[in-house]
Amino acid sequence: MQPEDGRSTRRENPIPVFEHVEGDFLVSDHSDVMPPASEAGDPEDTQPRRPAGWPADAPDASWTAPIDTTGLLPLEEHRSSGRCLLSGVVMVATGLLCVTTLVLSAIAGYRDELHVIQTESVRETSTANAMQYSLMATDQVEGRIELAYDRCAYIETQQPGIFDCADRMSEMQMVLSATPTPSATQTPQATATPSLTLTSTATETPEVLAVEAYFQNAEKSMRLQRYEDAIEWLDAVIAEDPNYRRGEVDAMLFDALNAQADIYFKGLNPVDEPGARGLPGNQLARGVQLAQRAITILEASPAVGSYEETHDYTAGFVKRFVDAQLYLNSGQPDLALPILQGLCAENCGWTYRGVSVEALLIQAGGTP
Repeated sequence: MQPEDGRSTRRENPIPVFEHVEGDFLVSDHSDVMPPASEAGDPEDTQPRRPAGWPADAPDASWTAPIDTTGLLPLEEHRSSGRCLLSGVVMVATGLLCVTTLVLSAIAGYRDELHVIQTESVRETSTANAMQYSLMATDQVEGRIELAYDRCAYIETQQPGIFDCADRMSEMQMVLSATPTPSATQTPQATATPSLTLTSTATETPEVLAVEAYFQNAEKSMRLQRYEDAIEWLDAVIAEDPNYRRGEVDAMLFDALNAQADIYFKGLNPVDEPGARGLPGNQLARGVQLAQRAITILEASPAVGSYEETHDYTAGFVKRFVDAQLYLNSGQPDLALPILQGLCAENCGWTYRGVSVEALLIQAGGTP
């Protein structure tokens, strides 16, 4: 039958039907579609299965049904846009990290360089002042008081209080304000003139009187064990007349230098004010100068004494001790450490007025 609109009323059967002719009849075979009851399977199995007889290579209609993708981005474009966004975020983060690293590196480099410059400046200043101090001590020993005073004043302007320059300046000011006055003078004695001769006799000059007075004062100071005074009087003798009783002067000066150096090395001199035992305060550096000067006199005039009477080894030991203290006081323990390690290997217990080599080694960061 055909409907009025001419369309067929026959439904399309989605299940394939296989027909064949048996005699005069057309027989429909549904055996391929409906399995026998014996092959129905487990009724509790609810998983979808392909109908029996369905060709193996035929696609499932539910799998091939078209999907409305209106308004959706293609999958590849969606993935590409996500990847681009992620890449951009990573690149920006990496750039910020690089910039931050560079800035921090620049700041750290500037700080380290500034520290190096400051340390080098302090080291150079300390070294220069130590040299000036050594020269000052030599000038003071050799009688160049004004020059020694100027050196002390310069050191005080660079690093106030690093040495005992303030005390030394006070002492030198006292020396500059008072000149040595001979305590003993000789009065020319009248000599008898022979009646038969009219020749005049030679009389002593004022220079001879002065140098003799200086020598007598030196002898007196040695008897009183005032060795610093004796050194000053003997230096006055040499300055007045280098050839006056030179052997006796050198021998007396050699003894005075060694005796006063020993006092300074043992810390037996006064603490606050000048006294009979020498200059006050820490006078280790001056002790080194005195000991070295005694060795110089011995080398020039071996008759004045023997090498065993000198303090050559002690002076070298004390000089290194003083240098280590200077480095520590100027904030340079790295320079003091090797010196103190060498001193500790020789005599770690050596002590000057309560300060030992071991204590300084620990202060410098070393281990006894």
